[in-house]
Amino acid sequence: MAEFVAPGLAADWLNAWLAAIGVTVLLPDVRLGWTGDPVPKARFSFPGGSPLAERIAESLPTVDQLKELVIADLPQNLSASEFSRAAAQARERLDLSLALLTTDIGGLDKRKGTLPTGPFNPGAPHGETLFTRLRACRQGLDVLGDLPALVDASLTGRGQRVEANGLGFDYRRIAASVPGEAPKWVDPVVECLCFFGLFLHPLSGNGRRPRQRGWAGSRGSTFRWPVWENPLDRWAIDALLDVVYADLAVLSSSIAPLPGSWRRLSVSALFGAVPFQRTGPSDPTRGYASERLA
Repeated sequence: MAEFVAPGLAADWLNAWLAAIGVTVLLPDVRLGWTGDPVPKARFSFPGGSPLAERIAESLPTVDQLKELVIADLPQNLSASEFSRAAAQARERLDLSLALLTTDIGGLDKRKGTLPTGPFNPGAPHGETLFTRLRACRQGLDVLGDLPALVDASLTGRGQRVEANGLGFDYRRIAASVPGEAPKWVDPVVECLCFFGLFLHPLSGNGRRPRQRGWAGSRGSTFRWPVWENPLDRWAIDALLDVVYADLAVLSSSIAPLPGSWRRLSVSALFGAVPFQRTGPSDPTRGYASERLA
């Protein structure tokens, strides 16, 4: 097995953590672990052959392929009947993207007649949806050209940025001076990979309220994510997250030291989201920085 450490995908950057998982979703034979650095970096293990950046570039869907997703033609807010029709298509196509948009398990807004969205699908002005934001990032890659070189630059911490809102929750896109008005800039490679990392964090519910996997708190306001050392494929990561998220539902928000059961699973650190503090009630900006919890 070959190994590649990606300094551009640091564990304290939420979008990078999700993007690293997204690589394992797009490439089933790639395994992901994290270095033991003070700020862990993504460490990929994969069969020898083509460079990892080339393989990732080949696996990223084109704009036309993305248009085949069930969510491509859906509005931001769906009615129960619209969701039902889309769910039938999603089951037929084995398309996981609909669960990133909304859920019909609790949370129907009876006044508006629409289903809820989750924290990883924040609202956006001017009719933008999760899909149109993803499409803009993928189009940005086509404009920049030389996709393998762009992927390699992002993995090594030299990624180019384009003027776009991205998926809408990366704090690094926010200009510090005038957050509600200044242009937003994102790394389109990270944003595209991050979208596929979200496949392990669908929106569901408990019959009373919607819940997005990994989010907790009285109003689903807290997201925490683990870092692990052993190289794991997508399904092993999914199983590890099951254990960690189940424990986080009952453990204190301050976890030190890490539980012994986590250490046996090679979990070495835990990070938590720190939401962007809006400048006022009319500020639509969303973003999540991070803090190390353990």
